Amino acid sequence: MGPEGYVRVHDTLEGELVWLILLRKYGVGFEYTDYTLIPALMNGLPRAALPPGFTFNYLAIHILGGYYGYQLIQLFIHSVGFIGMYWLLRKHIIPAYEYNFISWFVAFCFGMIQVFPVFGLAVQGLPLLLFAYLNIYVKRDRWYDYLIILIFPFFTSFVWGFTTIATAVVLFIIVEAVRRNAIPARFILAFGAQSLVFLLINLPLVFLYFFTFGFRAHRKEYRPDEDLDALTGLADSAFSLFMSHYHVAYFTPLPILALMGIASLYPGNFSRYRKIFAIMTVVALCYGFYDLVARLLYKPLPIILALKAHRFITMLPMLWLILMALALHHIFRFSASRRAAGIISGCFLLMIWIADDELGHNIRILIGHPRKPGYESYFSESLFSRIKKDIGLPDSAYRVVSIGMSPTVAQYNGFYTLDGLFSVYHYGYKVRFREIMAAELDRNPSNRKYFDNWGNRCYYFPAAWGHHPRYFLIGKHTSLPPLDSLHINLQAFASLGGKYIFSAVPILHPPKGLKLFGVYEDEKSFWKIHVYENLISINAIKQYSVKG
Repeated sequence: MGPEGYVRVHDTLEGELVWLILLRKYGVGFEYTDYTLIPALMNGLPRAALPPGFTFNYLAIHILGGYYGYQLIQLFIHSVGFIGMYWLLRKHIIPAYEYNFISWFVAFCFGMIQVFPVFGLAVQGLPLLLFAYLNIYVKRDRWYDYLIILIFPFFTSFVWGFTTIATAVVLFIIVEAVRRNAIPARFILAFGAQSLVFLLINLPLVFLYFFTFGFRAHRKEYRPDEDLDALTGLADSAFSLFMSHYHVAYFTPLPILALMGIASLYPGNFSRYRKIFAIMTVVALCYGFYDLVARLLYKPLPIILALKAHRFITMLPMLWLILMALALHHIFRFSASRRAAGIISGCFLLMIWIADDELGHNIRILIGHPRKPGYESYFSESLFSRIKKDIGLPDSAYRVVSIGMSPTVAQYNGFYTLDGLFSVYHYGYKVRFREIMAAELDRNPSNRKYFDNWGNRCYYFPAAWGHHPRYFLIGKHTSLPPLDSLHINLQAFASLGGKYIFSAVPILHPPKGLKLFGVYEDEKSFWKIHVYENLISINAIKQYSVKG
């Protein structure tokens, strides 16, 4: 469809994809230090807080730009998902040649599951990685198995990939050492080498977070949700197991349960089913109860909340599809249920396509009934060029904050922003930014907990709204009433260099000292921007260094 097509907003256009675009924009993609700053972001966000440049994802964006780079990443990870799952099934799960069609079909289903491309091969790459590790373990390894293991970190998110791999491999080594009292040395060496590559690629982030003197990451101040209970943990576990987690994949495995039910009607050995399902259940329970355990341990061990080391739910899609292959293999040995199995499998594939939100929204755009903006409409470069021209000041001379829209829109268009969605930034900055909206947070306890206990979204939260993603995507056709007022500390805003507010809705009674500068919209833009000017003089802009 080209750049008018839809790209997922949540954590993509609102975060991780734009991080890569900004690295390219400011020419710091290949900076490899823990002290380089990006002045346009939060008055000096450390470059190390953003993804490394020596990865496939960044290279795709660096060479092709945001939209086409994203499409290349999509094509690549889905292709790897298909190929990796086929090789895994064909060699280690269903080696019988007469059932090769099952491997092809299940691999195709796995490759079509919609995931977050910005996390690289964290989900779709796991079958290929498991294929390589199993080859080494059973001593049928080839040179390409080691190549797969060593280059995997260049294609995978450190946060979402390394946690899964390290947890799974370490537990496997422990279990096998107890059972057989022996693990192939090459297996352990391969894992050690891969871990080293992961750490080398992400070394600036590791140094920034753990070893940079004076840098206090806001993540270290995470606080547990006091409202969590065992029932919530069970619900989260069940949902992640049977409906998947939106950060992991968009699909439901319920048809696979139906196939497993049919397979159980026939005689056979179901030990592999039970083992895999037991692993999946443990993974889901670890995810559901992680925050509850962290609440008990975070005072003596504060890093447990900061690291969020429960992301190995990324294994669940692969394990579900392996179960699907086993069930189909069992069923197709008995002709009576082949037709039912075929129908259920077809329904599963259809459900994968329906669950693909990007596909669904692009179809709506094609038929003229869009619900969400396309890539170009979201960033609206011509509209923001008009705003920048009317302001008439150098970009570095002032800072802006967005209301009702993600700060990435302003960031993409070259504005220096005080707000942003980042997984690591200076805690001192969070404290200063909070002063701007302290009165708003006092009026909305839910927003206050969301910001104070977490804070990755360092946004301005009006008390009249919640923190649901719909409040960061308020287009000109969105039916949301104007803000009656804004309880903003304009002096604190000015002390950080704040000069303009970009609001997606009008403010009926702006506070004294805040003046409407102009209203901007055009036919192609998703937004109608109300620009308000802070009349209080901007103090000297302080750049936050990694030394505090």
